[in-house]
Amino acid sequence: MDGKTQGLDFVDESALIQAIADVRNDNKPDAEWCIAEFDQSDPKVPKLCLKQVGSGDIDTMKASFAPDNFNFAFFRLTEVIDKTVAVRFCFIKSQPEATPFRVKGKLGQKIGAVTAVFSPVHGDLVIDTPDELTAEDVVAITKKK
Repeated sequence: MDGKTQGLDFVDESALIQAIADVRNDNKPDAEWCIAEFDQSDPKVPKLCLKQVGSGDIDTMKASFAPDNFNFAFFRLTEVIDKTVAVRFCFIKSQPEATPFRVKGKLGQKIGAVTAVFSPVHGDLVIDTPDELTAEDVVAITKKK
């Protein structure tokens, strides 16, 4: 299933798909995470768009979250366990309390389609504010699967 089957519109679908592929790519050290959000310039047709691709830890990534819009982050976690490198991916949905209720209702209907765009992942989290997100949460949720 892809976003089109559930009526998801994009600003530039190929840029978002490429950003997700870059985060998955072992040879792209500058792409440890990417963030997408809804472009609401046309309130009748919100479109998913790539906001940013970056490197760094969870704190660096969440500093880029919009305070009043849904944020969809795809984070690459690399762990070394007994000299074995384990790579896991986490999908993080931020639904800020500052988002107007009517907008939350409209955008909330598209969450399933957005999740499909970022799949597969090892774990996913839903947060209200970036302050709720910690590196420990990401590690814990990606080890569950």
